[in-house]
Amino acid sequence: MKTKVLFLIVVILFGIISFSNYISSGAYMGGVYEIDTVAYLPSGAGIIIANVSEPNSPIVMSFFNIGNYAKIWDIYVIDTFAYVADNYAGLRIINVSDPLLPIESGRCDIGNERIWGIYVIDTFVYIAADDEGLRIINVSDPTTPIQKGYYDMGGSAYGVYVVDTFAYVPYGAAGLKIINVSDPTAPTGISVYNTDGYTRDVYIVDTFAYIADGSAGLRIINISNPTAPVEIGYYDTYVLVAVGVSVVDTFAYVVDNYVELRIINVSDPTAPIEMDFYNGNFTWCLYATDTSEYVSVDSSGLSIINYPISSSRIEDNKLPDKVYKNNYYIRYNIETIDIYFGLSEKGELILDIYDNANKKIRTLNYCTVESGYTKISINKKKYPTGEYFIKGKMGDTKVSAKIIIKK
Repeated sequence: MKTKVLFLIVVILFGIISFSNYISSGAYMGGVYEIDTVAYLPSGAGIIIANVSEPNSPIVMSFFNIGNYAKIWDIYVIDTFAYVADNYAGLRIINVSDPLLPIESGRCDIGNERIWGIYVIDTFVYIAADDEGLRIINVSDPTTPIQKGYYDMGGSAYGVYVVDTFAYVPYGAAGLKIINVSDPTAPTGISVYNTDGYTRDVYIVDTFAYIADGSAGLRIINISNPTAPVEIGYYDTYVLVAVGVSVVDTFAYVVDNYVELRIINVSDPTAPIEMDFYNGNFTWCLYATDTSEYVSVDSSGLSIINYPISSSRIEDNKLPDKVYKNNYYIRYNIETIDIYFGLSEKGELILDIYDNANKKIRTLNYCTVESGYTKISINKKKYPTGEYFIKGKMGDTKVSAKIIIKK
């Protein structure tokens, strides 16, 4: 299964999502891939290979040095080879049959553009090469990869997902491009779905394309007829910028390149419902499995997050029963912004809202509250568009949170 992961700073959120463990990389992070309990992650000039069979205690197995100027944006592993998108240096092919001793087998220069994403099926590697478009590389002989086909996108190709004979390529403001690759030597564009935002990532499940569409949020497209894709549902992430998406079972994991991971129930693709979200920092993308999400951290390393979901929470969309002391999270709705505060014992909850010039606008709450969750709702109609800050304290802990009102 494919992964496109950049960076996220991990915090513990009310027990909804729990931090399992972490592997330090000490350098810029790009895509992560996990297969058969082995994770492959970039680390500066190379790749770390780690055993993640025990998520609470991942073990680094080896490090492969690609080069001093490497900057890896994506990794795809199939059989005994890791295919690496090495920024402007092209496609690198690493033999990982022995994860303790990885060896480079071959490489292929793509051109003068950055490689954003790759996807591998059989003996072909499909490469999203920015303004160089979609490149199709024959890797039947991994020591001598050869370009077999090329499709000019007419824009920046940010990723690629291939199913059967079709490649789905997000390309920014132009939307989602669907390309027939049944003949790899002559790929043919068959349709374009113009989204309302800036398409950065796509994940395909059955006849649906889940699109991370920038400020337009998550878009769900019916692609049962690839020549005429039709939007059937969407989830507006409001002020946030959706740049990555992964789908497992009935949940879409959508990441924002500023603060959050959204977890959205898509069991009914016409009416997606947000279940939870995770406040982090500078989030881009992630890879989700049945039991864990593998997330990489800029200049730090790989984190493994567990997200247990009970059937009761899916049905009633309630917050978890377990309360952690002095914690909070923010949920954006159409008309309100809800801030949930959790106290493990009875205490004061004092909150004021300030504008971007640090001028106090009003007091939101000034009273003693019982243990558990307290929800403070902010009516967006009462405030002009802009940044605001919530300041105060809950119990013995100071609170400082930023919200953005967008109408």
